[in-house]
Amino acid sequence: MLACLALAVLPQAQFARPPVAVATSSYAHLPVIATDENLSAVAWLEGTNELRASFSDGRGVEWTPTITVKPSHPAPAFDAALCVDQQVAVFAWRDRRHAVPQSIASTPFVRTYDASSGLLSAEVQLLNGLPAANVTTERPIAAAVRVGSTLRVHVLVHHAVFPAPPTNMFGGPVATDSLLRLYTSNDGGHTFPIARDVAHLPLTAILWDLRVEAEGDDVHVFWTDDRSSWQDYEVYHQRSSDGGLTFDFPVEHRLTTHAAIQAFDVDVAGSVIALAVNDTAHDPLSGTVYWDRIDTLVSVDRGTTFTPQTTLPGASATDYAFAWPSVAISSSGAAIDVAWQSGGGWTTQPDVDWSRSVDAGAHWSSEALLTANGGHYPRLRADPSGRARMTLSWAQTDGWRVAASLDDGASWQPPVEFSGDTFTTGGVGHIPACWNSRYQNFVSTWLTAAAGVTTVWSGGARPQTITPIGFQVGPASPHVACERFDDGNSIAFVLASLTPGSFALPFGDGRELGLAPDALFAATANLAVSGVLAAPLDAQGDGATAALAGAVLPAGLQFSLVGVSFDLATLRFGDISDVVTVQL
Repeated sequence: MLACLALAVLPQAQFARPPVAVATSSYAHLPVIATDENLSAVAWLEGTNELRASFSDGRGVEWTPTITVKPSHPAPAFDAALCVDQQVAVFAWRDRRHAVPQSIASTPFVRTYDASSGLLSAEVQLLNGLPAANVTTERPIAAAVRVGSTLRVHVLVHHAVFPAPPTNMFGGPVATDSLLRLYTSNDGGHTFPIARDVAHLPLTAILWDLRVEAEGDDVHVFWTDDRSSWQDYEVYHQRSSDGGLTFDFPVEHRLTTHAAIQAFDVDVAGSVIALAVNDTAHDPLSGTVYWDRIDTLVSVDRGTTFTPQTTLPGASATDYAFAWPSVAISSSGAAIDVAWQSGGGWTTQPDVDWSRSVDAGAHWSSEALLTANGGHYPRLRADPSGRARMTLSWAQTDGWRVAASLDDGASWQPPVEFSGDTFTTGGVGHIPACWNSRYQNFVSTWLTAAAGVTTVWSGGARPQTITPIGFQVGPASPHVACERFDDGNSIAFVLASLTPGSFALPFGDGRELGLAPDALFAATANLAVSGVLAAPLDAQGDGATAALAGAVLPAGLQFSLVGVSFDLATLRFGDISDVVTVQL
């Protein structure tokens, strides 16, 4: 019976799996990634700003051949955005196909991809009732949310409206309106009959950044502009409680009170909204910095009111010492975590710091250093499924790192490297990252460039791990340790195949296990069910299989191994580890 268990030696368990090359190009930039349920999508601009994309399941391990979402003709794409809901990916962009000679006018478009059919929809132009040649569009961003059986898609854009086609030439027409507009679809992005003006900005104001967040019928719009003082950007907020039909506040709320917001991040979880900002004030003539800090604002009533702007402990200085705040709310809403790039200034190595609040932003923990060898571009992501999990990724000079928390950010697992490449952010300024609740899977994308070739990569990790112990050539008594299978199931099965493959879990689960259904897989499945390759789990989701006494393990075999938790009473699977492939 044990002859089929010819296992290879594993030097150490892998928390992060090897990166996967999604595509190569002579030039690619602005990569974005999104995931939900059993669909992940990566999109980027390549060549002459052709919008390209590739798709995977929730693991982000195997990617489809790339498709062209928007060709570079009749006009190249700009500012591409992406969101995913269940089996639908939504792409938004702008292009200048309606521009007249000398014009800088641009028009927003949307296109969707249905993973169940593998088909792209037709392009949908977002109509604003004005001649397309007279309107310039900036920064379309999209959010998709399922309300009952309806897939609702919101696209937020900034329009500058002119009485005649705007041009790059001095002396051209002056804008007559500067507005934020929300376009809403109730049929999954195929039509956008609802277009509502979120705010009319002063013509002298410059818009710097904008976000849209949707949960059920709630739609939150955040942006920064410098209407209060030139180049001193403040954060503003507007909310719709009826899916974008109307807006709740007669005038948008100004949330911040100090100049100037260099960057901000926001997270929404039900009635809780958390905002983190990099707030800097300086003398533009002398360069003197009056303050540089990371501040937070929190609402527990869906954005009707917010806490006062609060500076995080240890996150205040009088030089350019802080940047890139990132915020995440635990799925229970009981904890809020903020990470930021600290120190560094202009001359020293930056680090990633972190603080946490468990009382809706009234108090924050002292800053904690999360990186031992420097770090920048931190990105926090919370698991929205109800599990107490968060991930934090950041860049170091030798690659990307990720750390996981299993208790809503109260403590963090040791960081691991999920890419050791010499990287480029491709114009993004950070690594795009997301969390797939179905697979309990962190997924990211980034670019590398070498010898005139740009590679689009995907990588990721899962908190749950398996560690083969005691496997060696010849007589052995090996076992497998399982960790962090904390989904409430009492047992984890350990399964194997000679190579990685594609096996979907039964009983209506459908998730890819990552193993091939070969003879070894069948044998280990039988052993797992019989209890030989089954690990009883404690409350933390840790356990180990019994030692396989008397096994004789030959050299030269490749072997792939996976752990999956199981509930014997309901016949339901839980956490799945990444595939561990070793070679003896």
